Amino acid sequence: MSLSLRAVDEACLTLSRPLPAFDRAQAIQYKLIEMAELDPRTQGLLEGFVREVRDLYGDDLLAVVLYGSAVGPEWISGVSDLNLLVVLREVGPPQLAKAGRWMRRWQKSRLSPLFLDPEYIRSSLDSFPIEFLEMQEQHRLLWGEEDPLARLEVPRENLRLQCEQELKGKWLQLRRAYLEAAGDTRQLRRVLIGSLSPFAAVLSTLLRLKGFPIPPREFLEILAQVEAAFGLELDAFRQAYQLKLGLRSFGRAELNGLFSRYLLEVRQLARAADHLFRGEG
Repeated sequence: MSLSLRAVDEACLTLSRPLPAFDRAQAIQYKLIEMAELDPRTQGLLEGFVREVRDLYGDDLLAVVLYGSAVGPEWISGVSDLNLLVVLREVGPPQLAKAGRWMRRWQKSRLSPLFLDPEYIRSSLDSFPIEFLEMQEQHRLLWGEEDPLARLEVPRENLRLQCEQELKGKWLQLRRAYLEAAGDTRQLRRVLIGSLSPFAAVLSTLLRLKGFPIPPREFLEILAQVEAAFGLELDAFRQAYQLKLGLRSFGRAELNGLFSRYLLEVRQLARAADHLFRGEG
């Protein structure tokens, strides 16, 4: 994720206002970082969540990390979820049960916690490389002595393989959806619009693998850079995005044609991912 992270001074953490239930010494010790760009209500939700998981887990709690849209330009207050990585020494049924009675209230406040332990993170970089890379590139440490994402190293072959798997899987899913739609214009439209968002992470990862360390966040900019990097034309993607924004409309025949071109472009992207790094010694 492209947003650069605010540097944290190891010696002194500057806070713009006092934090409830934490004195300044605690904030310095644990690097509790205030989200100054978030609205006061959201900031209060995050501070409350940190207090609650500290009370629940005590010394078993290693870190609380905010990741995703709340750390980037896509954040929409009251609409976007607050994705939170909660790192515990060990995560099993007993640890999850402790949070069970809080989950409904957290979810009502759009707080979405993911409970992981260090061993799972270390052993899953080959299984979910894109997900962990995106978390690493767009996150803020809210609480903890050490950032659990800062030093992760994701092998690029794992990223390439997941890109290929995701693209080929989406191609098969889109073909199946096309068959099931049986020419229903409204259903085809829903499938096209609903399929776009998941492509952003895959396309951004393809750019990273091509040497773009900080891909753009805006979808049309991502498309333009992928076209230039791989020598492709992704006009169907662009038109599907315009359809999603309500800037274009298509009749039945036009929509079927757009879907056919969209499938072809997904197949081309899968081939591009498949051929990455070939010929390298």
